[in-house]
Amino acid sequence: MLLKRISTSINYINLLSCLFLTASSLYYTKFQQIGFYVFFISYFIEIFTDKKWKNIKFDKDKIYYLALLLFFLLIFIYHPFENSNKYFYRLVELRLALFGFAGVGFLGVNKLYKVSYFANTFIVSSVTAMMYIILGIGITEFISNPQRANLVSLFRVEHINSHIVFNSYLNITLVCCWYLISRTKTRFNALRILFYVLSTIPIIYFLIISEGRVGIAVCIILLFTISVYQLWKIHKLSVVVFLIISPFLIWPIISNHQRMSKGEILNDPRAFIWKASIDVVKKQPLIGYGASRAQEEFDATLLNYETKEFKEYWKDIKIMHSHNQFVQTYMEFGIIGIILLLGLIIGPIYLTEPKRRFFAIMLFFVFVSQFMTDIVITYQGFPVIFGILTLMTVAVKKEPSQQEQKLPAL
Repeated sequence: MLLKRISTSINYINLLSCLFLTASSLYYTKFQQIGFYVFFISYFIEIFTDKKWKNIKFDKDKIYYLALLLFFLLIFIYHPFENSNKYFYRLVELRLALFGFAGVGFLGVNKLYKVSYFANTFIVSSVTAMMYIILGIGITEFISNPQRANLVSLFRVEHINSHIVFNSYLNITLVCCWYLISRTKTRFNALRILFYVLSTIPIIYFLIISEGRVGIAVCIILLFTISVYQLWKIHKLSVVVFLIISPFLIWPIISNHQRMSKGEILNDPRAFIWKASIDVVKKQPLIGYGASRAQEEFDATLLNYETKEFKEYWKDIKIMHSHNQFVQTYMEFGIIGIILLLGLIIGPIYLTEPKRRFFAIMLFFVFVSQFMTDIVITYQGFPVIFGILTLMTVAVKKEPSQQEQKLPAL
């Protein structure tokens, strides 16, 4: 009986620490490191208290997490053939979360894990961040100041995170709101549904006023796709009506946004960053360079393209990457890296339960969209979010139900 209570307590600690990682991934916080230690140490203990080795079955899920492990290990496999350690240790550090989540996914999560817990955590964390921004600026100032978009941007960058992380997190939260609304069917949960619906309003607004073009575009595509999906199930003719009116709703948002102008797009420094990275790929397209050497080759090539303004603005950046996950992976690990990367994105959509497939498609659409303009699996806070999304779609198999309103008692 005592051992059972200890085992259950460890399960709770592991679940709660994983939820903490989910919530804290939105913020600049050193406390996330504590969450890492608690999560992985508690999981290591779980291996023995739950005897996880007894439940290992070599199935498609296990192959997926072995692929994730191999993707992480490529940096070590290539390293003996590189002639420099300049970036190696830093790049390994940025990817460590992939190693941890590969192990957790392979051995399996405990029975307390539910998709709804993580979805609700995304929502609560996002709502908290938006309230913090509004209160930090001042409610009156937020409402009355016509430059509120700039105020939000400045406050968010200083206290929350970059627009890339923030917008991606909000878009994932938007998908979670839809998912939980679609799974909550009884009238007894009216307040919960109301909370989810009301949460989407500030999420959409904060995304629309953001300076991040990808975040805005992804938000619009998510809203459009989910609307068509739901309307199709209700009445097919309503989809036709929606398709007719939707351009009139979408165009004003795009045309009136200052960063959607032709000049802003043409002057984006990503244009010459991508040219430099493609030049690097052309020199060694089959096998790549390895992570550290690829970065050095990219740095040297970028000097041929960068402007004085760009160099001055980004002078304090330690690592200037290619701003495209596919190109970055191709530079580092060639064709094998691209194949593994595509497998890591497509896998969860194929492996998740059929009832959650559209949910998985929407979640990983957010990720793939960010692939085009940034590094999201091997940089910033995204490896953690990616690992959590794989747990939600691949490792957690039980479908959320109305009985998930509270955790089971100890």
